[in-house]
Amino acid sequence: MRSEGLLVKTKLLVGAGDPEAIPVMAKLLCDEDETVRQHAAQSLSTIGPTVSEVLPDILGALRDGNRVVRMYAALTLGSIRPQEDDTVRPLVKALQDAEICVRIGAAEGLARMGPDARNSIPALQAALLDEDHYVAVQAALALYKIDGQIDLVLPVLIKGLKDPNSSRRIGAAEALKQLGPNAEGAVSALIDAIDDKEIDYHAVDALGAIGPRAQRAVPALLVLMKGSRQGSRWWIEEALRKIDPETADKIGVPQAP
Repeated sequence: MRSEGLLVKTKLLVGAGDPEAIPVMAKLLCDEDETVRQHAAQSLSTIGPTVSEVLPDILGALRDGNRVVRMYAALTLGSIRPQEDDTVRPLVKALQDAEICVRIGAAEGLARMGPDARNSIPALQAALLDEDHYVAVQAALALYKIDGQIDLVLPVLIKGLKDPNSSRRIGAAEALKQLGPNAEGAVSALIDAIDDKEIDYHAVDALGAIGPRAQRAVPALLVLMKGSRQGSRWWIEEALRKIDPETADKIGVPQAP
């Protein structure tokens, strides 16, 4: 109970941006209660670069027996200024973890580092073939953020739009959104995804992020608008205006505030 009470208090300090919370959270990474360790690792993953002061504790958490702790430790490492031996290599190794969520965390951590994680490119390229496709999606997004490898990335993300799991299809659409106009090659797949009621909002959002290069999606967006109630189609209108402002004006789509 003492650890749990300390955890709650320290999480409040984290939320308030108090730097004194960091060493306390780091200490809780060694707590005997795995739930406490999980919450401590999660809190540290939200803080940012200042967690570098407890780097040894984070590296230790990356070896924790609990997969959730390892996942958040990987995400936390991504917030620290990349150092080849201390941050990049442990994340590259974590890409081989037996647990899917840890491999995802490692890929996301490397994505957070951006171009400074260039030495992880071979490992991320190998992760594109991971048996779990969402790991491959996150590895693809990391490659894009590190090196702009659009040709390798797009096929993986497009395939992700067909994943049996709706949350993962959403993740693929959100990843394509982050590519913006560079996701032009995924327009046809995103148009098809509009018919998927579990991810239609995210597919339309990604098309809007692509902008004028998604021009061929306009007919599909107009059909979708006709089937939506006036007050509930703002997300379609917003995407249409980003793609084709002239058509948006013609049909009376309101200007964004």
